[in-house]
Amino acid sequence: MTAFAVSRFAAGLEAELVVVTGRVGPLESDDVAEALSAAGRGGARRVVVDLADASVEDPGALAGLYELARVLRVRDGLVAIAAPPRHELRAVLAATGVDQAFTLYDSRRAALDDLDLDG
Repeated sequence: MTAFAVSRFAAGLEAELVVVTGRVGPLESDDVAEALSAAGRGGARRVVVDLADASVEDPGALAGLYELARVLRVRDGLVAIAAPPRHELRAVLAATGVDQAFTLYDSRRAALDDLDLDG
């Protein structure tokens, strides 16, 4: 597995890309939550969160995703999650019933192209 990292990038007008790689456990969950919160505070209306190369093992990271979706919904925005179809996060989102809060894509490229964003 790749080393943990979380990065934010501009992806167009009122849009951001957040890329998370590596294992997201309790220690890393705070860093992910802070990056997601910063994207929300930054005025973005559309945020693509690329989790394709991440293993999310701490539910705290999911709370950050849901909170960002709540913030962006007020702005008539959205959170798009990029994760392959068999990614464990998809099963967790479906099992908890929060998958409807997000737009899911199979890859970062698919999300960026569909939303007409840079990246």
